[in-house]
Amino acid sequence: MRIHALTTGSVSLKHAFLHPREGVRRQLDLFLPGEWSARLPIHCWAIEHEDRVLLVDTGESATARDIPFARFHVTTADELPAALSAAGLSIDDVSEVILTHHHGDHVDGLSRVRARARMGEAEFAFIDLPFSRFMRRALRQPLPPGFAPERLSFDDGAFGAFPRSANLSTDGRIVAVETPGHTPGHLSVICVDDAGNHVHPTPRCTSRRSG
Repeated sequence: MRIHALTTGSVSLKHAFLHPREGVRRQLDLFLPGEWSARLPIHCWAIEHEDRVLLVDTGESATARDIPFARFHVTTADELPAALSAAGLSIDDVSEVILTHHHGDHVDGLSRVRARARMGEAEFAFIDLPFSRFMRRALRQPLPPGFAPERLSFDDGAFGAFPRSANLSTDGRIVAVETPGHTPGHLSVICVDDAGNHVHPTPRCTSRRSG
């Protein structure tokens, strides 16, 4: 098994996002003037296993618009095809995409991929909420063209402390588990590497564009 961290540009975040206060100020501070972080990488992950390449999220695209609490630094040379190439892979090598959730820094590169994509069932309901639709319009960050992932069901029983899981490889060494919090339908991917260690190649979200 080989796991590649792919960098698709970077983002500067308002300190109020990285170090939020409690209560109503938590959201208000995001839209008020404040300090900004240095540039942070926007990652997705490619997992080579069983003669296939599983992609966890697809990173950001050069068309991303800045929002009040995030400034994106992404060129076409930073997008998914170039990130895969830097790892010795190509778009055509990707067998399947697993989306952790629907925020843009995780799904905007999906329009560049031709492989099957799946996302947790609960995330579909969250996408359709009036609040989610309003935030996508208000922040001018729509879902990418052709966004139509399939529903991923967690029908494979417990995995460690997680009561439900979904096997993503025939040998059970790559699984998806439910990790709601950042969004109601957020999922994480866990790999069992060649040494038997559990590795968690799930990108951290750098956007709150709709939740």
